[in-house]
Amino acid sequence: MNDTTERAALHVIRLDLKRLASVTETMLDFVRMLGEGGSPPDPIVLRAMLYYIREYPEQFHHPMEDRFLFAALRSRTDDFDDVLDELQCEHIEGDVRLRNLEHALTRFELKGEAVLLGLRTLMEQYVDCLQVGARNMQNFSLLKEVGRSRLPVMLKRGMSATIKDLLMSAEYILSEGNLNVILCERGIRTFETYTRNTLDLNAIPVLKKETHLPVVVDPTHGIGLRDHVASMAIAAVAAGADALMVEVHNSPENARSDGEQALLPAEFADLMQRARAVAEAVGRAL
Repeated sequence: MNDTTERAALHVIRLDLKRLASVTETMLDFVRMLGEGGSPPDPIVLRAMLYYIREYPEQFHHPMEDRFLFAALRSRTDDFDDVLDELQCEHIEGDVRLRNLEHALTRFELKGEAVLLGLRTLMEQYVDCLQVGARNMQNFSLLKEVGRSRLPVMLKRGMSATIKDLLMSAEYILSEGNLNVILCERGIRTFETYTRNTLDLNAIPVLKKETHLPVVVDPTHGIGLRDHVASMAIAAVAAGADALMVEVHNSPENARSDGEQALLPAEFADLMQRARAVAEAVGRAL
């Protein structure tokens, strides 16, 4: 396998993963709509999504991953054998999960909301964490729905929301029994126009004092300028952030969105070294 073929294969695999992620996220949106009691879309839409996931990965995506990605990694190093074995097992298990989803959808079509919980539970097997974006921070019906999920939820602060607003929105999720809430500071709108937003580093120590919930900082959206993302990320580490959310792209000029704020891989590697040094300087580990 030559380098050109390998790069082309990896490009296709990345595109496939984006498509599959979009489909599974839409599937979850479908179930949330059902849980809100409104007029749901035709179940045939979800059935079409299941057909896509079953047929496309099994016939095209998974064989390409096995041949061009997994095989290439195994031929060069054994460091990833455990991870690759786990991924291949997931490929095998995926067909069983899809059949279970199809059966759950059929039960829903026959019995209605009485079996919605089972359908939601099966859907959640495809997702590790739910993210509530800044524009939905005060979408209270959505907050209640994700609160009924057993998955961790990252709640991003709205661009015009106060710290108290963010905490009150988190309460909607917590009140439904989901205690796995992560707060995310991603910048607020002020009179400043030079940067995309104003990253509110004040929020980090305040939130750490007022709540037990972990605090993530998104400096990428907070400032919106690649040249300054690393500086704000390091400042967030010093202020006590539990995690960083940073966009990275190997070709930002070709990114479909937000390319002007995405770090290059080398810049991200440099950021992590500097952030680790700052963390150690303030008595923290990274």
